Amino acid sequence: MGLKHQPAHDPSLAKEHAAGERVRVLLLAEHARLGTIAYEYRRLWQLHYMMAKSGYIGLCQNHERVLQLQIQPSNSRLLAADDRPDLSLMVYVTGTQMVLNTILTMQHFCQEIEAGVGHELEETGTGPRIKEAFGLAGLTANWSDPGYSAFREILERRDAVEHPKRDNTFNSHVRDWDRVPLSWFLTERAPNAFTSWNTWFDKAASEWNEHPANKPKMITVEVERGTKSTRQAKKPPSS
Repeated sequence: MGLKHQPAHDPSLAKEHAAGERVRVLLLAEHARLGTIAYEYRRLWQLHYMMAKSGYIGLCQNHERVLQLQIQPSNSRLLAADDRPDLSLMVYVTGTQMVLNTILTMQHFCQEIEAGVGHELEETGTGPRIKEAFGLAGLTANWSDPGYSAFREILERRDAVEHPKRDNTFNSHVRDWDRVPLSWFLTERAPNAFTSWNTWFDKAASEWNEHPANKPKMITVEVERGTKSTRQAKKPPSS
């Protein structure tokens, strides 16, 4: 359980706000050493979307680094564990970042739709949950689109990362080698799947942003002005 908030009323902070003025929705965190930290509430699917894009960019950059490796007598490029820089690690980090955050983007996107339309989703599986959420919001999605098929491919690799098994951690089968996430990350299929999903999802996100649930609203709220934290806060270092 986190530290309890320690608010107090300070009349000097109780300032009036003009009608229609922008309001920031804040949440508080209590750090034992740094004190109270206020942060603006964020749309988390957008943060995961940015992290997924960052992973994609990093993965593409690492593919270019792999391209610079010398071709061995076996007519293949070699990524060894003792290489410096460790390209296997770099590819795995960026590939995992891309894959996990693609799925988390969709999960948090569904949660925002759930909150926006005021209806709790019943489905729990990733694919069915997405379809239920899109239906509730009236989003026009083509489930046979290559972008959604690419998402299913990404989802399979996410499952392999989170649920390691014998056949998805070591597999040299002539056809099934790509069940190993790192093997898949090293192919063109990984970035191609992301770009295809990204095109598909961008349309859905744009449509959701225009949904009535996201239109500006005039609301009346009751607030307690002039509230501050009484928790001791560590001062920032002097410059």
